[in-house]
Amino acid sequence: MLTQGLGPRTVGHAHRLLRLVLGCAVKNGAVARNVAAVHAAPAVEGQEIEVLTTEQIAAVLAKLAGHALYPIVALALATGMRRGELLALQWGDVDLDASTLRVERSVEETRAGLRLKPPKTKRGRRNIALPTETVAMLRAH
Repeated sequence: MLTQGLGPRTVGHAHRLLRLVLGCAVKNGAVARNVAAVHAAPAVEGQEIEVLTTEQIAAVLAKLAGHALYPIVALALATGMRRGELLALQWGDVDLDASTLRVERSVEETRAGLRLKPPKTKRGRRNIALPTETVAMLRAH
């Protein structure tokens, strides 16, 4: 799988699933041994995220000034919200007077199409404080 271009994390997920399935097959007597338990999944290196500098953020926003994507990009940069959270955001989640927004849901792409779903964890549901500039931008929008 690695030689076919899949990443170590994806191969690790497949390995874990195969190991579990073969483990059930051993328990049920369908196979003699779990060959996936003999081999380890590939190591996944932790990736350090790259944080934009203040100058880079200003450059991105300057290039998008007047563009239809400006509000969503400015909100993403100001809050650090995930793409699915941004796409699921509704005006009812935003309190401009209190300078906050509430993350309540996320958009997920499925074979059947897009659907709204709750955050994966309790901590995923959260309030985010909005900077003054972001509140002003949202009011103008």
